[in-house]
Amino acid sequence: VAMIKRTFTLIIYIFAALSQIAIADELNETLQRFDKLSSNGRVTLANKLFSEKFVEVADTVFKYDNNVNQNYLEAEVYYWAAEYELARNNYSHAAIYINHALPIQRKLKGDNLADYLSTAGVAYTRLGDFSSSIKYQEECLALDRKSGDKELISSSLNNIAATSLSAGMIINGEKYIEEAINIERELKRPAALAVRLGLASEIYVKLGRLDRALQVAQEALNIEPNKEKISIRKSQLAAVYNEMGKMSQALQLLHESEVDLRKSNNKNSLAIVLNQLGNIEIKQGNTQAAVAHLSESAQLCAETGNLNIEQKARRMLCDALRVTNPAQALVELEKYAQLKDSIYSTEAAQSLALFDVKYETTEKEHEIEILNQRVRNRNMGLIFLVVVLVAVIVISVLFARFANIRKKQNITLIKANLLKDQLLEIAQNKTEQPEEKKTEQITQLAQEMGSIGEMPQVKITRREREVMKLCCEGLLAKEIAEQLNISQRTVETHKTNLFKKLGINNTMELVRYAQVTGEIK
Repeated sequence: VAMIKRTFTLIIYIFAALSQIAIADELNETLQRFDKLSSNGRVTLANKLFSEKFVEVADTVFKYDNNVNQNYLEAEVYYWAAEYELARNNYSHAAIYINHALPIQRKLKGDNLADYLSTAGVAYTRLGDFSSSIKYQEECLALDRKSGDKELISSSLNNIAATSLSAGMIINGEKYIEEAINIERELKRPAALAVRLGLASEIYVKLGRLDRALQVAQEALNIEPNKEKISIRKSQLAAVYNEMGKMSQALQLLHESEVDLRKSNNKNSLAIVLNQLGNIEIKQGNTQAAVAHLSESAQLCAETGNLNIEQKARRMLCDALRVTNPAQALVELEKYAQLKDSIYSTEAAQSLALFDVKYETTEKEHEIEILNQRVRNRNMGLIFLVVVLVAVIVISVLFARFANIRKKQNITLIKANLLKDQLLEIAQNKTEQPEEKKTEQITQLAQEMGSIGEMPQVKITRREREVMKLCCEGLLAKEIAEQLNISQRTVETHKTNLFKKLGINNTMELVRYAQVTGEIK
């Protein structure tokens, strides 16, 4: 059983390495030691964690004795580890740790299960997995409603509304935020009400109800008691003015917010404000100012890991530079495409890491049962292990071979097209170049073309070419679907077919292929 455990762990980390997962930081190593310690050793290490690390995010310094329930202690350690990672903007780790703590807390049926669910919701929101986030947040809301605590209910409603806005579920967000606003008016908490009103203004902008958005955004700014939050309220009001075409008012508020946010070093909010400034500068034709704001926004997002805002910044940078600096515009377009691919890779890595946690948790829950059956299952386990190892090796070899074939096909295709262009240039040359020289050059190029190997047969349909063109313009699958009046699933199918036909792996390579081959003028 021990051999099987070690081998499966090795297999998981092989896949983790292939997916470029790097989660072996100091805290993760400490938690691994925590799992291996006896009860007294766990208590000592837990108290050290709370006094040295978790004190940064916990309201108080927790201290446990040797009589503490070990399951409760494990859940609390992993819960606060998740909170600690959230504070460090390390959302992938936070999701892993809270998913370790949640099953334990559910079995304990503790009073603070809602806190665990709320943390899970925040982690998944930051990772962009809105469906999982809303699932946890709605479960948290149900517990809060059961408790009857209106402050907690209002907080959960606000969280679901914010996630719904990010997920594009605007009507759903409006329903929850309206209920939260009504509760806060009843509770008479100006700080919390300002937060709810600010979020409501963003939702109403998306709904096109600009008069209502302006009303709640102004009220939020007027009642905000926290000076550090005023800059955020100004940026929300500026967003409304921007939509209403009142650019001067929007710019004034955003510049004021920018100054305050730089003083407080609030990088996340500053990145959003700079994005807003860049958007307005583009509309007003101030390309140089727009590029400066958007470049800084993208840099801040890269530092904080905010991929969603960075994508928007890169996209607007591409638009701003199309005319004045097309080469740099292409660079930004490639970075934009890389960010989209990175998000997909992050989601895949996250799924793998979460599988690792679930596997380990399940193993602990059934440890006694496994020990009782080890003699009966030993041979079966070894056979299964061999089969899995062989399958992993075969899949890895096939994956490497197919990747190499696709790479060679892509190189062959691009080289052949370049040679064709040279042949065409010679054939159309109207200078008084001797025919013998022309013939010699054509013969040489033809020999080169014959030496590059068999050309892959590539037939691109009209619809695939349309999808390729819009991908090169930086549109997302959803935007392409809307423009071509087809489903998003159909767009993804066309992209997959293009990747297979051309022997490429991602959108960035598709853009390069289109430019080199002249498929898209």
